[in-house]
Amino acid sequence: MGQIRDAANATYEDGQSSNPDKPEKSLIRRLFGLIEDIIYGLPQGYDVSYETRAQLYADLNWAAGKIGRVFGDSNEAYIGIYKKSGASGSGSWTRIGPLPGGDVSELQAQVDLLETGKLDNTSATNRILGRRSSGTGAVEQLATVRGLSIDVDGVGLAQMPEATFKGRVAGAGTGAPTDMTVAQARAALNYEADIVEAVDGEAAARLTSVRPGDDGSVVFGDSIGFAVYRFLDGLMKYRGRPFLGDLLGASLAIRDALGFVLYRLSEAGIAFKGRQVLADFLGDSFVIKDSLGFVLLRADKDGISHMGQPLTPATTSPADIEFNRHAAKRTDVRSIGVWQKARAGVVQGAARTAVFCIGDSNMMGWNAGGSSGTHNRLQSIPMVVSKLLGKALSATSENYFGRAIIADAGYETYDPRISVGAGWGATSSSNSLGGEMWVNSTTTNVLGYTPTVPCDTIDVWVAIDAAASLEVGVAGSLTPYTPATGSIVKLTYTAPAVAIQQFQIKRISGGVRLIGWDCYDSTKKGVSVLGGGKSGWRSDDYAHAAGWFSPRSALLSTGASVFVLSLGLNDWSEERAPELFEASMREIIETIRGGGKDVIMVIPMTPNGSRTWAWSEYRAIMYDLAAEYDLPLADIGEVLGTWGAANTAGLVTDNLHPNLYGYGVAASPIAYLLNL
Repeated sequence: MGQIRDAANATYEDGQSSNPDKPEKSLIRRLFGLIEDIIYGLPQGYDVSYETRAQLYADLNWAAGKIGRVFGDSNEAYIGIYKKSGASGSGSWTRIGPLPGGDVSELQAQVDLLETGKLDNTSATNRILGRRSSGTGAVEQLATVRGLSIDVDGVGLAQMPEATFKGRVAGAGTGAPTDMTVAQARAALNYEADIVEAVDGEAAARLTSVRPGDDGSVVFGDSIGFAVYRFLDGLMKYRGRPFLGDLLGASLAIRDALGFVLYRLSEAGIAFKGRQVLADFLGDSFVIKDSLGFVLLRADKDGISHMGQPLTPATTSPADIEFNRHAAKRTDVRSIGVWQKARAGVVQGAARTAVFCIGDSNMMGWNAGGSSGTHNRLQSIPMVVSKLLGKALSATSENYFGRAIIADAGYETYDPRISVGAGWGATSSSNSLGGEMWVNSTTTNVLGYTPTVPCDTIDVWVAIDAAASLEVGVAGSLTPYTPATGSIVKLTYTAPAVAIQQFQIKRISGGVRLIGWDCYDSTKKGVSVLGGGKSGWRSDDYAHAAGWFSPRSALLSTGASVFVLSLGLNDWSEERAPELFEASMREIIETIRGGGKDVIMVIPMTPNGSRTWAWSEYRAIMYDLAAEYDLPLADIGEVLGTWGAANTAGLVTDNLHPNLYGYGVAASPIAYLLNL
């Protein structure tokens, strides 16, 4: 192992006799000293590096603007970063600041404060630029008047108890940090005047809590319960993404794991993702905005908002919330590379692609109409995901696979886009994607479908087992087809114009069986979000592959580049053994992976009630499978909370199903993963 890791292991070894959570401070200081020594020995980021100032001063063969470093002078005041002025061979060096990491006393003070349950985020002055006069004055350096640190159990200002904040009250901001009364804290924040004074720190997120993570990490969270920073085993993560700090020329860069620069700090100021950040006043509001004037953060009498979205204190204790970005747990983009490439093709206007959603009634909008028994496909998870993916991907969900939820009359109530002519029915002996196939062997009546957005093309998947013929098209322009038998065939019809129009499927002869269809605008390279869930289905129903049209056999015929897999509630509810559930899920995953496509694991909402096996056993299996197959994972049960919490929040309609609002929340982590 390396020196730093060896020293860290010795310092933080398990089972210290005094207290396993509080190692000896002398060992901590020794560890930081080792880090300091190693940092001093690294020349990267500087044009020239010398041990003493005399050596640097003797070397003037550098152009103006070059950066030098002195790292070991016996006079500590000479250690630091220097900048060259004058032409090469002449001029001089001028010290412009200390070495990064050169003084660990401030960091040791932070450790001391963490051990007492406080976090001191006091910082030096003149590091943020802004205007002091109503947004019209000159941009200048803003001074830090007061330094504050946040209590481990800190809550919103309106509810804070005494000693929630620790700050420098004495000496006009220069005294030692002490516990603050509510009045002192409100005055320090200028809360009465509804103005927020700019202090150094990240403008885009306020850190309101510090707590130990479930994995042994230290978590810095925001006010709505998400982890902003996580520190574990010497690594740092920002909103779930690993990042590191290093020198980039004369600036300090904060990068993610792929090398993308998130923040850059230099003499020119602070930039976030390449955009300069400014503090400003806009009317009665204090704002953080980029150089183009886009407001990132706004604080006024109505509260604080980030990019237009209000930030409110969490209603539950941060200790009850697992800090994960929209419950998206495993987010390694390499594990969904097929989808990433397909999505890139959409963005570049090269090709269309599709997302196929495997699930049960939770996927397809059971009770999404707002109350029990009012099912609504237009409010189902696939439809909401398409809305969240948005115009950038020209995403739509104008499709129908199987019978989904409705098995008898009432299709038009569940999905008003569909119009079922006499003769079209279903049989449970011909299950495929989304349940029973649409079947007609007696009439020439039309099965009609009118998308909610302008479309010109419909893909129809048919499974003909004996000679049959049909027509597909729009009124006045129907095209005849005689599909091959014994295999799934996709028929594609393109209308004369892009419009909101009814597409028609008409049986001509024989027994016509439809697995499903999808409508879209062929003039746009977009994403179709296909809904293939079936009410009441367990994992073994979708894993069924006895026939060539059976659900698992038919999956790859959709042409989707990624499959969203969300099953398990009916396995639990019908008391199907967890090991059988695991075997069925493996079959589905391996079929998709074997076809060269991606899988996203989605854990459904937490149900209410008890069965032979606890729901936690099925949930653990999904986590284990995601880890084993390296699948991105979204935990809807986490984002909705316990069933009791979801019920109190008005997000469920019964023991197994969300409501209109719950489906909207549940779709968020799925869309987040698809946008990585």
